[in-house]
Amino acid sequence: MPVRFGLNDPSLTATAQAILVADYKCMKMQKKHALTIEGHCDERGTDAYNMELGSRRDATVKKYLAQLDSHFKLKTISYGKAKPVCTEESEACFGVNRRAQMSTVH
Repeated sequence: MPVRFGLNDPSLTATAQAILVADYKCMKMQKKHALTIEGHCDERGTDAYNMELGSRRDATVKKYLAQLDSHFKLKTISYGKAKPVCTEESEACFGVNRRAQMSTVH
């Protein structure tokens, strides 16, 4: 499940932390030990700013997951605003695009 972020914010909310704990438990049960964390932003701001913000978001998630289990192999990548999941110009859509997504590595 994606973790959502506030506008111009790389910090984790309590809800985001709960999502990460649930995702961690699921991965642990499935014996997944390698993970790629993608940082994403909404379309506002420059490409350079959003790449850097996406990097801060994926780094925040990586740090949190590493605290849960130091044996996880974690890789990060920022896509900035390059891969939106919603293309409407609305606050709701912008909020959906400000996210970190995780995928397991096989």
